[in-house]
Amino acid sequence: MEKNNLSISEKIYHISNLQQEYIGEKFKKINLNSQQSRCINYIHEHPGAIQKDIAKYIGKSDATVTNILKPLEKKDLIIRETKKDNERQKNLYLTESGKKLALEIGEIFAGMIALIEKDFTENEINELTSYLDRIEKSF
Repeated sequence: MEKNNLSISEKIYHISNLQQEYIGEKFKKINLNSQQSRCINYIHEHPGAIQKDIAKYIGKSDATVTNILKPLEKKDLIIRETKKDNERQKNLYLTESGKKLALEIGEIFAGMIALIEKDFTENEINELTSYLDRIEKSF
């Protein structure tokens, strides 16, 4: 049993690496890394999000997220707006350039999903998702 679980673990790890490689190549073409792209995607889906929300979403510390967001701000892809009732809290929004880039990022993710799901029926996808959810709950 343990040997079989190990092979499943290795297969998941290998697929994850292939996915990261695929995404990395696509994001490199738009001059972003994976974390920056995930931040833009999150802000696109949650306009006005705060940094703490993004940190939780990508699983990084607030300080790391600050370092991810600074270049995006310099590239005029995001803006930070201070709330009137809380000067310490800054809400994040995409600029017009950021919104256009978010659409490209969405297309990259959609392409990856299509690539992964193309050889499966809807029932197989649901079954696989169920299995992966069970694995995730193990942690």
